[in-house]
Amino acid sequence: MSDRRRTALARPLLLLLLCLALYLPGLASLPLTDRDEARYVQATRQMLASGDLLDIRFQDSPRHKKPAGIYWLQALSAGAAQRAGAPATAMAPFRLVSVLGATTAVLLLYGLFAPLIGAEQAFLAGLLLAGSLLLGIEAHLAKTDATLLAAVVAMQGGLARVVVGAERGGEAAGERAGWGSRALFWGGLGVGMLIKGPVAPAVAGLTLAALMGQQRSWRPLLALRPWPWLLLTLALVGPWLLAIQTVSQGGFLQESLGRDFLPKLIEGQESHGAPPGTYTLLAPLLLWPVSWLLLPAAWLGWRRHRHQPPGPKAAVGRVALAWLLPAWLVFELVPTKLPQYVLPLVPALCLLAAAGFSDLPARDRWGRRLSWLVGALWALGGVALALAAPIASVWALGRVSVAAALVSVVCLALLMGAPRRPPPQRLALSLAAAVLVWGLLFQAVIPSLEPLWPAPRLAALLQREGADAQPIALAGFREPSAVFLLGTDTLLTNLDGVAQHLDRHGEAVAILPTAALAELEALSPTAASRERRLLGRVRGLNISKGRPLDLTVLEQRCLPTPSTDRPTPVSSAPPARGC
Repeated sequence: MSDRRRTALARPLLLLLLCLALYLPGLASLPLTDRDEARYVQATRQMLASGDLLDIRFQDSPRHKKPAGIYWLQALSAGAAQRAGAPATAMAPFRLVSVLGATTAVLLLYGLFAPLIGAEQAFLAGLLLAGSLLLGIEAHLAKTDATLLAAVVAMQGGLARVVVGAERGGEAAGERAGWGSRALFWGGLGVGMLIKGPVAPAVAGLTLAALMGQQRSWRPLLALRPWPWLLLTLALVGPWLLAIQTVSQGGFLQESLGRDFLPKLIEGQESHGAPPGTYTLLAPLLLWPVSWLLLPAAWLGWRRHRHQPPGPKAAVGRVALAWLLPAWLVFELVPTKLPQYVLPLVPALCLLAAAGFSDLPARDRWGRRLSWLVGALWALGGVALALAAPIASVWALGRVSVAAALVSVVCLALLMGAPRRPPPQRLALSLAAAVLVWGLLFQAVIPSLEPLWPAPRLAALLQREGADAQPIALAGFREPSAVFLLGTDTLLTNLDGVAQHLDRHGEAVAILPTAALAELEALSPTAASRERRLLGRVRGLNISKGRPLDLTVLEQRCLPTPSTDRPTPVSSAPPARGC
């Protein structure tokens, strides 16, 4: 085998191994997070239980805010794992979909763009994407964003190949395989819509609008041949959309667009509002630890693109800019902001960075200023992480764990050892630090912070006491993780609801704020034929609301029926039902 052939095989293999090293640690040990991940996995769990692939629900409420694609994929993975003997609450099978999505996105970025910009540049782009914090987080959560990214990269890769082929007048490899490139674009668009609705069409539309504006022509759109290729997208999305509209009696589009998507464009929802410029300011942290190379190199890639001679690299540069800038501006202007919203744009940033990576040692004045600014924010992020891990460990455990100490050591070693080295070595050190830091955090540090995870502790307490099969009412912690871990029939309610639950059931479990115990007894006195005992107490933090928790777990049981030769005790409590 020739050296060139070995190198061609080694690059995707190295990317694959890097992704597995970054994304697999913590897949099973990281506790279920509120709220989005818990909602997705609970809805998927109910889909598996009911066999209904269309009418997706969270408990009894329709879950019509997002399309069904991610639930189908999670159901395939979790269903196979459960048939093999995995517990229904095991998180790794649900999260495996995101790991595969993130890994596929990295490999597609390399595979689709290597023939256009060269294997070395595409490999650099894949390394930068794989090592970014934002993708690392999403790969560990059973949500839509990592899988959506794979669809977007396929879609935009197909577009880039079509643009290059059109500019070469049919001589390019991309044009000779034009049907494959168009299938990637229209198929990726359809899969993206099945995963997260309007996000993929928005990215595609803004990219095409920018390209057509650059050329002052409809040529980029016409090169995609909307007719008949749009039929592929419709074939992927249409049957499901018609079915869900029928099942929901026309309510799906009204719910997903009218009550979920459009309001986010108008005002900040669920306390996620932030001013314009937030994503730009946070980029050095969201893309840590590769951001100190990625962002200055992307600037240099943009500068190089302006003077690039006509050819595939220039065309890819235009596609990357059209992919990045309009959508980034829109996301900055939209009031509702979450970090993962800009994830579909990070591959474009990585392509630009790969083009300018070799220019880092000879950057101009503006490039040096940007490098200093980004480097300062990058160092701030590293210092914050080096301090946060041991501080959190002391808060949760009363001591600094070995894993937390190692996180600090690796972060500080990167901060002190990497800046003086040439860019390739800095990138290698950053990626090595990412593997170590994310592995330690997701596998050991974060799972050890028990106060952050009240739902697993409640579930463990009930299982230990043998009370997990009884009907449960929960007040004071109305988070979806409790439904997934305590059972689909768990009643999320208030104190009055807990009292009614205990009155209605002879044997039951009540979980409520410790401070409300006396009030509960006033609302629902213990009946003569029942007894209530304290199973335990769980203190922690509701991370969704940032509020402390102090919950008491009560078990109510029926007393044995008294013998007939003994007088029945007189009690002022109301008559018991269900005993």
